Amino acid sequence: VVLGVINTAALANAQSKHYLQAVNLASSAMDELIAELAEDRTFPYTFPAGENKEQLGDYVKTLQLEWDTVDLLLVTVRLEWLEQGEVRDYYLESLFYVQEEDEAGV
Repeated sequence: VVLGVINTAALANAQSKHYLQAVNLASSAMDELIAELAEDRTFPYTFPAGENKEQLGDYVKTLQLEWDTVDLLLVTVRLEWLEQGEVRDYYLESLFYVQEEDEAGV
């Protein structure tokens, strides 16, 4: 019985660790994207179309930018990892308002 409890606790700890790491990676990636969007107004138009995947250790990070409306950009960060033979994932999404510059460049 004691070994079963220890095994269950170890599995729960590993799951928590994976989710916490995924949250941290997704938050960091979202912060970087938002900073880039705020700094460079042409970024949404120059970002490669479709999903952009990158391997980060045990995780696969997928970034996607798509227009929700004419001036709202849906930014999605997805992290996937393999845990006990099953694929787990964590999504982080945000809408970013993209204001067009006027003729004066403001």
